[in-house]
Amino acid sequence: MIHEKVKEIINAFFAKLGLSNRVDDISTVSQKHIGPTRIRGLINEAANENELRKEANLKIIKDGDVITDSIIHYKSIFTKHDVEKAVKDIPDLTEMELLVQQVLNSNRILELYHDDGESSKYFTTIEVRNEETRIIRIANKINDRVYYNDIYNLKSDNVLADTLTVLTSNIEILKYLYTLDIPFSAIFTKLFRIGEVNAQKILKWIL
Repeated sequence: MIHEKVKEIINAFFAKLGLSNRVDDISTVSQKHIGPTRIRGLINEAANENELRKEANLKIIKDGDVITDSIIHYKSIFTKHDVEKAVKDIPDLTEMELLVQQVLNSNRILELYHDDGESSKYFTTIEVRNEETRIIRIANKINDRVYYNDIYNLKSDNVLADTLTVLTSNIEILKYLYTLDIPFSAIFTKLFRIGEVNAQKILKWIL
């Protein structure tokens, strides 16, 4: 049979390479060879496991706080569209829309406005705002001790985007947080580096 001839050619090639691999290697161990029936069974098992994972994931994302936490883990501010993307796997459209509203109406959420009082259509959380407040306090403390040129160091070590303009004040730092999503830990690290010798004093002052 063609199959047998091909098997012999492949096995001879493996032997020439010094490999132990063999096609259709006969074994005394039961079920070592997986036939079509077993393969179909494995495919069905994998499909069932995927369905179970999907159901479990849907239960998790139906929790408003979980959705909010998953978003702000990567973004300091977000839009309604970001929330909709987070719940897009929920099949029931009505349930999905209710969940979006649940997230946006949570007492954790703060809507951001422009200077003229118009909604920016961006949101953040109380936790993020508290972190921003801490950053401004650190920036104020540092501004009392350093010069303009030191502020430029915030752009170093590739922590911040190369396209950023020079940060000249604590207000610019806050604006930066609103426009780009940089982990707070990175911001704190750079602020402390600006303070250099005064970093420990600043830390004690914050605590």
